[in-house]
Amino acid sequence: MLKRVMEKVVSTYLGIRELKGDLLELTQTVKEHDVSIRHLENRMNHLTSQMRSEMSVKEKESLMNNVTLSQRNIDEEDMEQNIEKILFKESLEGIRLNNIVESRERSGMNVL
Repeated sequence: MLKRVMEKVVSTYLGIRELKGDLLELTQTVKEHDVSIRHLENRMNHLTSQMRSEMSVKEKESLMNNVTLSQRNIDEEDMEQNIEKILFKESLEGIRLNNIVESRERSGMNVL
């Protein structure tokens, strides 16, 4: 029985190590993308400034309407990403609590 418990602990540990590695890799990718996005934003701001200086009033109004619509889409994407983050954190918390309950059950402690 102790052997089975140890095998589960080892497999869980290996799974956690693998998950940690995946999360570190994902974090690095996100940071790289963040840098790229900031670079693109700076470049777009520069180009927009350049274009605005060459546009008529009507063209400027049209551009501002498009920017407003784009910002609305970005806000919706941010909200979806925040929801995904919250669900991910709640899933991790559920796994942690489940592990605590299983540990207490194995040790014969009262779960409730």
